[in-house]
Amino acid sequence: MLVTILLRVIWILNFPDIIYAMTNGGPAGSTHIFATFMIEKVIFGQDYGQASAIGVIIVLILLLFTVFYVKATRVEKGGDF
Repeated sequence: MLVTILLRVIWILNFPDIIYAMTNGGPAGSTHIFATFMIEKVIFGQDYGQASAIGVIIVLILLLFTVFYVKATRVEKGGDF
């Protein structure tokens, strides 16, 4: 269960294709997530530096979430049941 929830959160955060295909960023960019904003910067802005910085931010957010989630759901070993 731990791995399933963790992977689902990671997939949702990096799941820009549906959001981008349906709204294309929405009215005034209101439906952008980090991944769709990164796509926007690469495809239309040709700003690879800023897009790679956004990618690093995504990786750091996922790393922080993973560490927090694993620590929060850690089960102590040993003891009586």
